Parts: sequence; C-alpha cells; structure tokens
Amino acid sequence: ATPLGVQQPYEADCLYRRGVTSERCTLILQGKLGARVGRESLPSELGAFSVLGRDALRTAPFTPDFDAFISTKTVRFLCITKATFMKALELDRDPVAIEQALCLLAEEFAGESSRKERARNHANSDFGRRSRGAWCPPLMCCLP
Repeated sequence: ATPLGVQQPYEADCLYRRGVTSERCTLILQGKLGARVGRESLPSELGAFSVLGRDALRTAPFTPDFDAFISTKTVRFLCITKATFMKALELDRDPVAIEQALCLLAEEFAGESSRKERARNHANSDFGRRSRGAWCPPLMCCLP
C-alpha cells in the first residue's frame, strides 16, 4: 500500500486515474483508499461503505476527475463492471433467468457442479443464448 504522505501513489495501488476512462464502480468494505481530487489534487481518504465511480455504470463513458489508490496495508472492496451491471439488470427483468442463474450458483457453492459444468449448462440455457459472452456473477471481488 502507498503510505500516507507519499506524493505519487505506487502504480500497483492505483484503482482510478484522472482522465483515464473506467467501466467499473467500487464499494469499499474495509480499509481505506486515498484520493487526489479536483484540479488542485486535494488529498482525501475514503473508508468503509464509500462508493467510487458510480457513474461508470451509466451508459455514457465515465472519466474520473480524481486519482484513487490503496492507502492501507489491507483493504477489501467490491468492483462491478458496467457489463456485469447490465447483465444484472437483464436478469432482474427476467424472473426465470435469475432463478436459473441463482440455482447454478447454489449448485456450484454446494459442490454439486464444477465451474466447467456450470458454464456448459449456462451456455445451453435460454439466458445463455440471449446474452452475448460469458456469464459472470453480479458482483466481482477485487482483492489485492
């Protein structure tokens, strides 16, 4: 993690870069992120239950006007990409598809199927044919 007081965060700790388009939204669960905000790059800290990049889930491209980076030794956060969010919205409108997706996840969690079997079953499902690309769960965990 980039220690407090360091002017330039370490590259590996950066989650968002000012002026670089991003397609993900981040929810901090535990720990802290540092941020440099606005034209003056004012330092700020974000803790648990802070949300960054909410506008990345909208249809228009999102370009942050801030830098955000990991600033504590451990941090836990969830990232959701625009594509995953759109899939979740699509599932939300189709009760049968969401039930099917939840059943497949439950089977995998219970050890009744492997990821390969789930992918094969999903590809053969109605939702798998309607959606383009691989299915992924609504929330993706980004733990460094």
